[in-house]
Amino acid sequence: MLIKFFNIISKKNTFLDQAVGSTWTSGTDLAKEGEWMWMSTGQSFTFNDFVAPQPDNNNNGNACGTEDCLALAFSGSLQCMYWIDSQCTVKYRFLCETKI
Repeated sequence: MLIKFFNIISKKNTFLDQAVGSTWTSGTDLAKEGEWMWMSTGQSFTFNDFVAPQPDNNNNGNACGTEDCLALAFSGSLQCMYWIDSQCTVKYRFLCETKI
């Protein structure tokens, strides 16, 4: 659902103009490393749009490996959006899911 929403919104560029940088989703692998689910629904998912080497659980080289939350990142242009795993405590903008 989130991917469908983002595809619709990105065509208009109204939301994305303000979302440059990283933006939180409700995706997480906190329960079990490498098994991603939507925290908002508990539903697991297998589709991903991670760019190598993501998801790396790397924590910027820290051996602790505490990157368990999914964010959308933009590379220089609104035309290039990809997924990253990041520390859940980092302050990014966020998306909320709602029924329309």
